[in-house]
Amino acid sequence: MRLKGFIIFIIIFTIVYFVGFYIYDRFASKKATEKINKEAKNTIDLDKYRIFCSFYNITPSVDKNVLEALQTSLNLTLNNDLNQLASTYSISINELIVIVLFFEYLGIIKMRKILTENNCCVPLKSNDESLLLKYSLVLSNKFDYDTITKRIGLNSDKELLYMSNNYLMPGIILKDKILYYVGDVNE
Repeated sequence: MRLKGFIIFIIIFTIVYFVGFYIYDRFASKKATEKINKEAKNTIDLDKYRIFCSFYNITPSVDKNVLEALQTSLNLTLNNDLNQLASTYSISINELIVIVLFFEYLGIIKMRKILTENNCCVPLKSNDESLLLKYSLVLSNKFDYDTITKRIGLNSDKELLYMSNNYLMPGIILKDKILYYVGDVNE
């Protein structure tokens, strides 16, 4: 009889143990998500957004509430239809692209490739991620076009053009073999 009671105790203890940790995990995940969302809302600053828009020659037309709602929408999925988002929030496609780039620049959403011919955002493929890694040091140091092509070497001009055309360099514009940097938005 003692062995039977011990086995029942072990089974009940195991069930309570796993249920307890499951509840704790759900609670901790919910708190972490709330903390991330709160930090993201504090990161979004309209003055920084206006500076970013002026860099891309776009007149900003949204307020902080729309930016926060868009940030939440963009965090939910990586595949986004730009036409649908633009009509939902009553903004232009160009401003929506700048908003996506702004969020990527701040690091509050995951990087994605923007395909303007299809009006959509898609997740990065492995070759896109390797390009970002390859150019991250030279772009973060704000090197000019010639220095980058000399340091990286073969096909760097084509890769930079590809990255620019697919909006893989938030805060950087490539125009006529000249790189323009938005600068530090926090300045």
